[in-house]
Amino acid sequence: LLLVKRSVEAGSKDLEHDTGLKPYPLQKALTNIKNFSPGELEEMMFKSVEFYHKVRLNQADWEIGLEKLVLG
Repeated sequence: LLLVKRSVEAGSKDLEHDTGLKPYPLQKALTNIKNFSPGELEEMMFKSVEFYHKVRLNQADWEIGLEKLVLG
């Protein structure tokens, strides 16, 4: 979503090429980007990366951490 939002804001003419997304996921992202600000999307991205690293370092449980991430 963040990639699509940034591409749209930058005035991209060929979103499929610039984002590397196929038409269906691109259309779904375009439909949903209006629900999030760029700040919210960046925060979700950073939390996702942080969660990934905690799981890899055995500092977090996958199932519980994923549930917290989704529900948060």
